[in-house]
Formats: sequence, structure tokens, C-alpha cells
Amino acid sequence: LTTLPVLSFTNIQASTTATVTIATPGVVSATGHKLISGSAVVFSTDGALPTGITAGTIYYVIATGLTANAFQFSTTVGGAAVNTSGTQSGTHTVQGNRWWTITKTV
Repeated sequence: LTTLPVLSFTNIQASTTATVTIATPGVVSATGHKLISGSAVVFSTDGALPTGITAGTIYYVIATGLTANAFQFSTTVGGAAVNTSGTQSGTHTVQGNRWWTITKTV
């Protein structure tokens, strides 16, 4: 008998506090967020989010401006960055979903 590799899929989810710039485009700072381009994110707050972001709406991380501690986001996968304006208050939280990590086990 031959043992075949098994692929296991893990859905990685994380929630962290974040700050958002009022800018064109808006930039989210979230230390060590571990998100990748295409990750789905949802914002929440105990105050008010900037204009351009709606709490509970799914947005998508885009490749432009993506670093280990910051990202820009779009309303569609690979779309244009969201611009933010107005004022904001409170503590913002971003919940991200990195979708799938593939681990090979032999």
C-alpha cells in the first residue's frame, strides 16, 4: 500500500483593533494583521467609523499598500481602494478572514 498526501484546510480568522486614516485612499493600521490580498474583512466600532466604511459590510484587502501592519481595502475583490472622509470616534475593530492555508501531511 502507498500512503497518499493529505491536504488539510484551515480557515484563519483574526480580530484586532485598528486605526483608519481619513484619506484618499483610506489606510487601515492593524499591527501584525496577517491578512493577504483578497482577504475578507469586516469593521465594527464602539463609536463612529469614517464615511466610506459601513460596520458589518464585507470588504476585501487589496495588494496596493499591503504591509505587515497596514492595508487598503475595496468593496470588491481586486477593486479600487475605498476613500474615507468625515470624522470618526471610538475604538475600531477589524475582523479578517484569510480563507485557506494548505498544510501537506504525509
